[in-house]
Amino acid sequence: MRRWLADRLVLAEKPLLAGVVVERRGRLIWNVVSINWGFGPGRSR
Repeated sequence: MRRWLADRLVLAEKPLLAGVVVERRGRLIWNVVSINWGFGPGRSR
């Protein structure tokens, strides 16, 4: 039973971790792109 719970936790954790990594990477890329194009979060259009 305990092993089953541990397996479930690992299965649930992997997609969450992947989502966090993708979100961070996407935000980082977006920040770089917006800085290069001259419209960042700090500058209004």
